[in-house]
Formats: sequence, structure tokens, C-alpha cells
Amino acid sequence: MSPRRKREVRKEVKKEVRREPRVSIFVRVDFKDKEDFIYYYSRNLSKGGIFIQTVAPLPPETPVILQLTLPGNPQTLEIESRVIWSRKDEEVEGNKVIPGMGVQFLRLDEQSKKLLENFLKGKS
Repeated sequence: MSPRRKREVRKEVKKEVRREPRVSIFVRVDFKDKEDFIYYYSRNLSKGGIFIQTVAPLPPETPVILQLTLPGNPQTLEIESRVIWSRKDEEVEGNKVIPGMGVQFLRLDEQSKKLLENFLKGKS
């Protein structure tokens, strides 16, 4: 395989396929796992989930109840969720990646869902 073709294949592998578009957002996210209340900060958000930056990510499949307040809206959203993936501070192909965890939203009440959708529409 030619060097050029190898680069093209690597680029294809790096592409991420997302179900929902994400917006960059830095907000405090509070959550409860088992009996502890913890807070970290988000890096991006979509209708289906959020990336939370942390050097101590929870393991995949951990259920969590997230609480977050979107900019411009005083109402706190409470979202039943679960950790889908996590990564510690590491390097990928010589580039540092941000440690944290991807959290999938499982249940939102209708009002929270509408607030989230309206916020995301205004950011896209």
C-alpha cells in the first residue's frame, strides 16, 4: 500500500460517526453515582448525550443522574443517564486527548427535552 493510501485509511478510521450533532459547551454538571454527589464540567453536548471532562472517569455502564443548567436558562435539567465510554489522560498518535467520559441520556421529562432541543437549535 502506498504511503498516501495509508494516510487516507488512517483519516477514515479517525472519523467519528455521531447520531446527533454536538455543540461545544462548558457548563458545570452535577451528578449522583450510587451515594456520592460529584461535579465536573462538560466539553460538548447533543440531544443524546454529553462529554464530561474528568481525570477520574466512571466505568462504562455506570448509571448516573445528571443535573445541569444551560446558559440563559435558570431551570436545572435532571437527566437519567449512563456512562457509555471513558478514557484516562492518554496520547493517540502523539496527540494528547482530553480525559473524561461520554454519557448517554436515557430519560428526560418533556419540559427538559424541549429546553435542551431549543438550546441546541440556537447553537447550531
